[in-house]
Amino acid sequence: MNGFWMPFVAMVRRFFKAWTHALVMSVPERLRNYVLLTKSPIDILASDLELDSQGKLLLGNSIAVVIDRPSRLHYRFNIPKCAGAELSRAVALEAERVLPLQSGKLTCAFQASPQDASSDYLQVDIVAVKKRLIADIFKKAKSNNSLIKSISVVADDPDHLIEFSLRSVKIGHYSSYAVTIALVCSMFILAAQIPALYASRIEEEVAAIDQKILETRTATRQVAVLQSQMREKRGLSEAIADVTRNNRLTHLLEKLAAVSPDDVVLESLRVEGNRLHISGTAVDPEDWAIQINNVPAFEEIGLMSVRNIDASDSQRFELRLDVVWESLWELGT
Repeated sequence: MNGFWMPFVAMVRRFFKAWTHALVMSVPERLRNYVLLTKSPIDILASDLELDSQGKLLLGNSIAVVIDRPSRLHYRFNIPKCAGAELSRAVALEAERVLPLQSGKLTCAFQASPQDASSDYLQVDIVAVKKRLIADIFKKAKSNNSLIKSISVVADDPDHLIEFSLRSVKIGHYSSYAVTIALVCSMFILAAQIPALYASRIEEEVAAIDQKILETRTATRQVAVLQSQMREKRGLSEAIADVTRNNRLTHLLEKLAAVSPDDVVLESLRVEGNRLHISGTAVDPEDWAIQINNVPAFEEIGLMSVRNIDASDSQRFELRLDVVWESLWELGT
């Protein structure tokens, strides 16, 4: 229905509402509840909802809950009439300033009325109750299978009631449940979408991994064949090298023994390629070095150090020389 018909529909609704009210009010009071399509709500204090004696009275009935002074906060202030357009904003700022608790923990309602006909100010009454109290009222009404028609708060006197907007109260009461349900639904939706989003990606990764495994196995077989061939060649070359090395060392020791006096004692002999390092003791290391120099297979003979030994005619020496292995082999043969 578009906006053109809305004023007409509202006028017809008001006419039937006034006509029905006049018809009901013409019925005697003791018969009026039987004529009404719905029963009038039962007025009850919020503190009385906890009484067990009220359970049967409230069972299945609609109720109008009144929150009395001990359970509410009340504050009154004045505002210029010209600021009436910003009344809701002014009330929110004033409530944030004067109320002892954070506004997130309270449910507030307000009512504005002129101080008098000649005054330029509006008198604003603010009432606030804890949201936990509203939640307890809904919980108790639900346990009694009762329908809450209204929730009002006593302002400055028992006859001055300020009614809460049930729509905003219900929204606040059920907001936590709505958020929880929304989160759970979102989790289920995401859980259902994740496999569809990543299924193709997983298949591609699995295929790539299978290809890598196949390539690795092929390379492993090739490496195993090469390692076997290398072991065979290494074993043969090492055998040849060992024989050659042993023969050379034998000839070397024979040549050194041939030119060494009886007082020469060798303590260590180290071969590094063509370089030979000898250390030991002798009575005259210099003379022994001269005798070694006369052997054609030995070159670059040098005494690195000569040190006297206490209470002995011998001297400790370190000698270095180069070996010409080809000449040594010819001398040996």
